[in-house]
Amino acid sequence: MIFIWIFPFKNGNLFFNTPLSGKGLKDLKSLNKLEDLELDDNPLKDRYLKYLKHFTKLKHLNLNYTGITDKGLASIKDLIELEDLSLSGTNISNEGLKYIRSLKNLEILDIGETKFTDEGLYYLSPLKKLKILFLYRLPITNKGLKNIELLKGIEEIYVMETKVTTKGLNSLQAKISHLKIAY
Repeated sequence: MIFIWIFPFKNGNLFFNTPLSGKGLKDLKSLNKLEDLELDDNPLKDRYLKYLKHFTKLKHLNLNYTGITDKGLASIKDLIELEDLSLSGTNISNEGLKYIRSLKNLEILDIGETKFTDEGLYYLSPLKKLKILFLYRLPITNKGLKNIELLKGIEEIYVMETKVTTKGLNSLQAKISHLKIAY
């Protein structure tokens, strides 16, 4: 098992205090057994995400607070081993969720602080293994919670600073009794 953390982190960072550029990501392609890649807070652009295709064993990918958009997500749709994907603080929207729906092994998805809306949550319905979903700081409403009901394996959702109401959450809880909700 190989893990690489590539972000300014105080302990145990392979590239301590070194932001990774897109060209740097290209140079890592020989690490084809990589399972965990932390790229948050790096100045990555969509055109460099094509180098992720070499990481076919990747289980955890953190792209929080990078410069990626919906176009960049097309590059990760074939990373079918992914179990955990973090996209918080990126410029992705409902359109990008179309690419995520092919990641059938996803168990954890963080799409907080993005441009997703109620309509985009529909694209998550094929993710039968999804257990934990972060939806904080999104303009979602009770209407969007209806799409959460389609996620058969869901165990936890995080909906802080959204437009969902207690009434909507109670309704969702009645339909998925084991669901843990952070509101």
